[in-house]
Amino acid sequence: MQRRTLLIGIAWLVACNGRSFVGDTPYTTPLTAPWSAENLPVEGGQVVFSDAQMLTIRFDSGDRPALSKQFDDALIAAGHLRRVDTSAADMTSITYGKGGGTIVALGVLELHETVTVSLTRYER
Repeated sequence: MQRRTLLIGIAWLVACNGRSFVGDTPYTTPLTAPWSAENLPVEGGQVVFSDAQMLTIRFDSGDRPALSKQFDDALIAAGHLRRVDTSAADMTSITYGKGGGTIVALGVLELHETVTVSLTRYER
């Protein structure tokens, strides 16, 4: 699950060379539920994809470890419990559980001078 989230983020960055534009205008989409209720630190980022299962945010600048901590703190504050952390020196990959059936995977990757945050939600 975590690797799939990171692979989707990597594919997006490689395909777009780290940029999300329609013509000369940066592409954004509204933050949707359930992510909008999580009080996530999206300020300064571009929401490039948001639906009930997945959220992808691109930051033009930022420190990957600092952004990882901000999202980790926000998810924990929203009631998610950290279950598995398979992060490496160059990427963040954490799985959280909430209640009996919700699993959220966080992936944070820095590539092409941008930081991409991907969240994927699974229901058991």
